[in-house]
Amino acid sequence: MEVFDPEKDVPLARKKLVIHHQPFCFEVWESEKYKRQYFVISQNRSSISFPTSASYSFLDAFDGFCEGFEKQLQEGNFSRKEYSLNIDDMVFSFTSGKDRWGPLIKVSEASSTHDNNSIIVQSGCNRRGQNDGWKLFKETLARITRNIRVFYPPHELICNPPKQIVEVAEAKAVFTTSQIDHKSSAVQLNIESSQDENSTSGISKMMTSDDRRFFFDLGSDEGLKISEVSGDRQSSITVPLTVLSEFHEILGQYIYLGTTNDSKKLASEKGME
Repeated sequence: MEVFDPEKDVPLARKKLVIHHQPFCFEVWESEKYKRQYFVISQNRSSISFPTSASYSFLDAFDGFCEGFEKQLQEGNFSRKEYSLNIDDMVFSFTSGKDRWGPLIKVSEASSTHDNNSIIVQSGCNRRGQNDGWKLFKETLARITRNIRVFYPPHELICNPPKQIVEVAEAKAVFTTSQIDHKSSAVQLNIESSQDENSTSGISKMMTSDDRRFFFDLGSDEGLKISEVSGDRQSSITVPLTVLSEFHEILGQYIYLGTTNDSKKLASEKGME
């Protein structure tokens, strides 16, 4: 099993939030040694970690488990259930439960050798009976995953979409007698919760060049804000999310031209001079 080292690895993103009075921290790191990115989700002094390339698989399994648990709670028939998810040589266990604060889902890294290897996500039911704690957890993970894939694409993908859909159905089937009945709704669930294309997560990144600092902020639905600060001067632009892919493509062309010896020749051929 790969061992990641936060003291040597590079931090890419961090998001903190509170779910039902419990602090959570979502972090994304890149391992220089293994050339892979990984998520670390911490709660107090306990945490779990998994590759970012498997984040959709993890998210869909959590989402499917939540849906099955919520249906069971609505029917008034509570019984403890457990579901296991395999990611590479890691095994994650999802367990439903209840305490004095209400329903909860415990996620444990069963294959881990350290003691503090689990997190507990409370349902956080509001006055309308909606499980907004689980919803907030899923939305935060989905948004960070989407933005990380835009700005820091993983080196490799270890999960494919068909496998993810099966995992959603299997996670929900833990609470039902039939797995086949839920496969059609699993596809819709995957699109709505895991691949929300209209939301962002408040990810920021800074880079420096001599005495100039550049800030990249993706913190609202308006788009990507790029700011330059030099001394007491500051300027910025905002790229709408709707044209972010096109902006990335055009910027990539100029980066290529600027890093080649024949940049002027290539620019002339492409009609960009």
